[in-house]
Amino acid sequence: KGKVGQGAISAPESFAAHTAMIGQLFRIKALLMEHYGLSFDPEAQSNYLIDAALMQAPMLAEIFGQTRAKGAGLLAAHNAAVEDRMKIIALIDKANERYQSFNDALDSATSRNPQLRDKLAAPGQAAIATANQAIQLAQNEIIKSEQLQFSSSDYFSQFTVAIDTQFKFNEVALVELETILTDRAAKLTTTSYLLSGAIVLFSLLAAFINLLITRGLLRQLGGEPAYAASIVEKISAGDLAVEIQLQAGDRSSLLFAMRSMRDHLATIVGNVRTGTDSIATASGQLAAGNLDLSSRTEQQASTLDETAASMEE
Repeated sequence: KGKVGQGAISAPESFAAHTAMIGQLFRIKALLMEHYGLSFDPEAQSNYLIDAALMQAPMLAEIFGQTRAKGAGLLAAHNAAVEDRMKIIALIDKANERYQSFNDALDSATSRNPQLRDKLAAPGQAAIATANQAIQLAQNEIIKSEQLQFSSSDYFSQFTVAIDTQFKFNEVALVELETILTDRAAKLTTTSYLLSGAIVLFSLLAAFINLLITRGLLRQLGGEPAYAASIVEKISAGDLAVEIQLQAGDRSSLLFAMRSMRDHLATIVGNVRTGTDSIATASGQLAAGNLDLSSRTEQQASTLDETAASMEE
């Protein structure tokens, strides 16, 4: 600005320096959007609004600023070389792309929220209308016109109006975006509290269920786990006459099952003992028969010896 005031910088140099500075600002803006999570918003409505307000509209305004500067200079000189017209055509092509992207993003954002559509309708339509008028002005008075006769100041003023309406739209859009994000933050906070309360509630419920299960197991064990363990130890040691105390009407507890096991084991052991006694009796009878057979065999051998002797004599 100081060099412009002193006349120490040319128009092309000023234009290049200004464009480079704004390019750096756009890179800073992109880094800020990424840092604050605005580059990829999870909700479609706010994501399209961010794209329209923070991406397309500022880029369109910058392209209009470049087109305003170059076009005003050409109109002031009333002359445009082929190279100059090509630069204006390139800028208008970029402006058309941003204009269409801005229009699409705005439609996508407002179509999902009637209230947002009502609030952004007037500034959005104004931004779109003035942008379209500026694009048509550059096409008609610079690109298509053989002799540049249009007023440079009027050209500059109309593009300034188009740029200003982009920023006016931004002001309204950013307020609405802040409202949307604030409401979402409040809802997420409420959801967080509800989830925390639900977790505490389920924890208490789990503790209560655990208490019921523990009490049920204690009832199954007769109220004393050590008592059930002592009975198991006595049964494993062979004491099948151990007394197992049950509560009145108990027909399903663990202790009842242990007493039934004890009774069945006692019956089995009794049957085994009876079988063992029978086997012992049979073994005694077999032994007696073997002794009798042995005695008779000895008598037969003695008789055989006497018979052999008599036959020899």
